[in-house]
Amino acid sequence: MSYRRLGLGFVVAVVGVMGFASSAHGANPGFLIGGSPVGALSASVGAEQVGAAFLLVPALNLEIRCQQFTVQEGKIESNIVAKTKILHEECEPLEMAGLGVFDDCHIVASAIDQKLHIAVSATFLPAEILTTNAPALLAENVVAIVTIASPTEECVLPEKNTVKGEVCVVIGNNNTVRPLRFSSNTIQVTCKPRTTLEGLNNELPTQTGSNFKDELRYGAQTASLDSTAHLFLTGAHAGKTLGVSLY
Repeated sequence: MSYRRLGLGFVVAVVGVMGFASSAHGANPGFLIGGSPVGALSASVGAEQVGAAFLLVPALNLEIRCQQFTVQEGKIESNIVAKTKILHEECEPLEMAGLGVFDDCHIVASAIDQKLHIAVSATFLPAEILTTNAPALLAENVVAIVTIASPTEECVLPEKNTVKGEVCVVIGNNNTVRPLRFSSNTIQVTCKPRTTLEGLNNELPTQTGSNFKDELRYGAQTASLDSTAHLFLTGAHAGKTLGVSLY
């Protein structure tokens, strides 16, 4: 199989594009603008991808690689809640082993809508979620429907899968104008166990005393997001520093 660009689109808010740098500021977790708690303010946030972004599904030998993205919605809604939607473009499904593409596999919005993108939503919360105690955010309720069309019906990938779950995001460059957000499988496995996963209630129902690791899934398979991005404030807060306090 040859390597070729399919020009596919893949929205992965999941993956945590709303990551912000962290410092000790105040008694409770919360976002910071200009070094101060957000309070009742709301603010718009933009992002710039660094290199390519990858959605990895080892059980399917699948790697969806996206070269760029557009922030469709990025907003800090309160001191403790941010929401985002991101359109990843110039994407292609590759084999993790072999470096080839999946022939005759094309990602589309739906069987009716042939636009080359997938809409994804997620909510981001400042939280102490990593065993390393590094500054981080938790992306909750990540949801996206991935539809794969095959004109020749020879594509070996599932026709439709839901990407859902939760993602742990590490933050760099605390309280700067362009902090960095990192996500990877290495980071994901350092998430602290919790009693319930908001994005996987049906797959992993809450049980008394249960300890679940935050997890992202592509259908029934475990997946991970490998990406890096710069974050920055836009609109009325453009040029101010952006951060998050966990303490």
